[in-house]
Amino acid sequence: MNQKILTILIAIVVLAIGTWIYNWQKFDLEPVEAITRTATENHGNNIDGPFNHQVYSATSTDGLNWQTDGELLFDHASVPGAVITDGGTIFIYFVDGTNTVSGGPAVAKSTDLGETWTEYATNFENPITDKNCFADPEVELLTDDSIRLYLVCFPLNLLPTQRAKTEVISALSVDGLNFKIEDGKRVVSENNESLTDPDVIKIGDTWKIYISHGQNVVSLTSADGLDFVRDSGFRNGAGAVTGSYLISDNLARHFFCAEDGIRSATSSGGDWSAEDGVRIAKGENKMLCDPTVIQLPDGTYRMFYKIQP
Repeated sequence: MNQKILTILIAIVVLAIGTWIYNWQKFDLEPVEAITRTATENHGNNIDGPFNHQVYSATSTDGLNWQTDGELLFDHASVPGAVITDGGTIFIYFVDGTNTVSGGPAVAKSTDLGETWTEYATNFENPITDKNCFADPEVELLTDDSIRLYLVCFPLNLLPTQRAKTEVISALSVDGLNFKIEDGKRVVSENNESLTDPDVIKIGDTWKIYISHGQNVVSLTSADGLDFVRDSGFRNGAGAVTGSYLISDNLARHFFCAEDGIRSATSSGGDWSAEDGVRIAKGENKMLCDPTVIQLPDGTYRMFYKIQP
């Protein structure tokens, strides 16, 4: 073999090994083992709680017409947030209603485009202990193939009837399982308003967070995905709890919870323009919410969403 080619190959191998070691040490990664979440009856007292929620999916070729898959993916699971890596691995993060996972959301991983799933507990190198920071996971794939997870924090021992200041934080991962919480807060509620279910998307060069405040949506803008400022006068003219994906570089489609099911709207980062029709109609005595959408390598779309009584 030509000496020059051999030298280049050795350099590539050394660089790859060095990058792997750097990332491993940078995030202090530990092996994460698969888990089996165990359901117990004493978690089911609150009929509207995550224990009684389920995650299902639907598929679409155009983002407007959806066919439900009809198969229960995750029981006792709520508020899914999904991402697909450039290599085709899907991660779904969700609130674990069984309380098997502590200190963060559960995560399911698929390496065969959703045919099979393996569940894990997320691991945090620097967990937050003075508040609960496991709610309403939202996830984005960054340009360096790392994963940013956004989470809602609320005070410890908060009663269901209480309202208190909530925050959104973020954490980074290079493997989708081990995370390091980033400095600072992405969103802080005002006047003890209760903010839930962040939806993060990059439209053009601008990052947006759409976050629910009751039946309304609050919009925030950022240049880097970290420091967000509220948009004054934003109107979504729709419902709450949204999930978005890009139609083109500067146009996004937003899915949101409505009384009759999951509906959609489009925007270029400003006010939303509602689209006619219901994307997925709710079932009898069932409510659909918390849509999250990914695009598969063949160009089709898959939505994961929550069903609750």
